[in-house]
Amino acid sequence: MSTPLVNSFTNWGKLKEVWLGDVYPSHFYDHLESQVRDVFYELTEKTQADLNTIQSKLQEFGVDVVRPEYHKIDDFISPDGHPHHPTTLLKPQITPRDHFLAHGNKLFYPEWMAQAWQPALDRYAADAGSQVIPEIRLEHLGSLSGANTVRVGKDLYLDVFHVQRNSQIDLLQQEFDQKIKPYFADSRLHLLNNGGHVDACFAAIKPGLLLTSRYFSDYDRTFPGWEQINIAKPEFSNNQHGRNTPGANGKFWLAGASNNQAFNDHVIKHALDWVGNYTETYFEVNCLVVDEKNVLMLGENEAVFRALEKFGITAHSLPFRTRTFWDGGLHCLTLDIRREDSPVDLFPSRDQSVYYYS
Repeated sequence: MSTPLVNSFTNWGKLKEVWLGDVYPSHFYDHLESQVRDVFYELTEKTQADLNTIQSKLQEFGVDVVRPEYHKIDDFISPDGHPHHPTTLLKPQITPRDHFLAHGNKLFYPEWMAQAWQPALDRYAADAGSQVIPEIRLEHLGSLSGANTVRVGKDLYLDVFHVQRNSQIDLLQQEFDQKIKPYFADSRLHLLNNGGHVDACFAAIKPGLLLTSRYFSDYDRTFPGWEQINIAKPEFSNNQHGRNTPGANGKFWLAGASNNQAFNDHVIKHALDWVGNYTETYFEVNCLVVDEKNVLMLGENEAVFRALEKFGITAHSLPFRTRTFWDGGLHCLTLDIRREDSPVDLFPSRDQSVYYYS
């Protein structure tokens, strides 16, 4: 029996096909004033160059890489907008894992973001072994996405960050049972209350090994007996660039451009949802595992690289100069669609239904 086109149960099975995000082509910004347009041109050039380097590295490992397609600007303008009004240009598909989730043979997607990935979605939908499922609308559990999920074979960790700890439990349980559990009947589900983007809080590198950060603490209960490589602080935690610049909000920084007042003002007014807070992000944790011996990371952290070597893992450092604008690590920049993978049960003594609130 052939492997489904969508087949991804863990972070570490040999990677065969992956999505890699991309930015808009430069001409999408031609309607903006020159000071703003020129910075977006620079941002686009640097981002695309580094994304192409990442794609080449993935292809060296024999991985098929799928990129989003942007044919015309009108396809990426909100329905009530017009391309000459910059408030209406949606964020490009630079971090697909923030909105899409692949688990097992299922790919969950938000319909309003399908345009850029439609050829790939059509290909998976035509595959008898794969399921392509429109986004599940959730009122109490937050969003179901790869950024809020960690997949460890049979165990699936979901960060239901919209629910206050020890409150609304009845509503949470009802929505969980009705809307989520039916899609993951073969999984053991764990609910975390960790604030969202749990994939940037810790990473399962291979069975028995975690990359960890201070943004999560319940490792002994969720991964009993596993080894941990802890990263002391975010790479840019002490970076003051942009924080004292008039008009800047301190969340983004673009070397050589952040002192452009017009660009700062434009982002704050029209594109603040495009950026995160890069000073909080553990880019090493937000990594992409190619197989149990190779992991791809942005930047260089020699202490982490040496620690991984002790477990037989080589870390490959890749550039992403504009990560201080897009605030995306390699895990968020990608979505692993197909791995040589299976729903392995690493915690067979656990009950089928286990719920952790952290």
